[in-house]
Amino acid sequence: MTRKRLSITLLLALFCAGSVYAANWAIKEYNYRARLADQALIAGERDISVKRELSCPDPATTKTIVIFGQSNAANHGTGRGTAPAETYDFFDKRCFEGNDPQFSSTGNGGSPWPAFAHAQRNSGEQRPILLANVAVGNTRIEQWQPGTDHAEHLTQQTRALLEKGYTITAFLYFQGESDRETPENTYREALAKIADMTAQLSPATPLVVSNSSICGHDHNPAPALISARRALAAERSDVFVGPDTDSVGQAYRYDGCHFNREGLDKLGALWSARLNEVLSSR
Repeated sequence: MTRKRLSITLLLALFCAGSVYAANWAIKEYNYRARLADQALIAGERDISVKRELSCPDPATTKTIVIFGQSNAANHGTGRGTAPAETYDFFDKRCFEGNDPQFSSTGNGGSPWPAFAHAQRNSGEQRPILLANVAVGNTRIEQWQPGTDHAEHLTQQTRALLEKGYTITAFLYFQGESDRETPENTYREALAKIADMTAQLSPATPLVVSNSSICGHDHNPAPALISARRALAAERSDVFVGPDTDSVGQAYRYDGCHFNREGLDKLGALWSARLNEVLSSR
């Protein structure tokens, strides 16, 4: 075989391999969204016309945050927030305005993340902020264990960012309301597996875990979850206890669990302040 024919054969092989990878990625993404739609978490396909698509920011100068957890991390609050300039929502390997709704997470309402971006700007952050939010409403910690659909989606989105050259600044895990009755050791062991997963995806990137548990008629925090998070953070240098979202009281919740716009703004400010503390300590 001549050198020219060998080069053409190699290029065709690489093209085919790339096409197969892209097709598999698209199939997985489609099937995952279809399952969420079946659970009435996303009403059909996302209407991406509600936000402008933007050119993705330069990976070398971007603060990249991966968010996962349950409804209070997703779009299940009231009142959609508007993010400041140079805030981006990562979806389908593309970048959109950072306003609500966050396209890769469930729900169609408001989230804390536009307020988080505003708080980051107010604290002096000048870099572009890229948010990849894959939170899913009403999920227990067991549903984020390695090998589950949600963990696979988290992995897929993180790898898509890494392949584009982005460095993950932090993983933010906002979850706990569905695990109020989970024993301390059970929650800690499950959280450790999640920490192992994020560490494998992006070594040395901090995992910041919210103190969250209040939902429904019982307005008292769950001590077992608080202890579990503190215990794991004491054992590992890459795990940090995040903001106390339980401290945002019932005046800021519209149903005893989910937040109104003022509450979402408070959550965003809490997340921003705690993330700044974590990053400055490293």
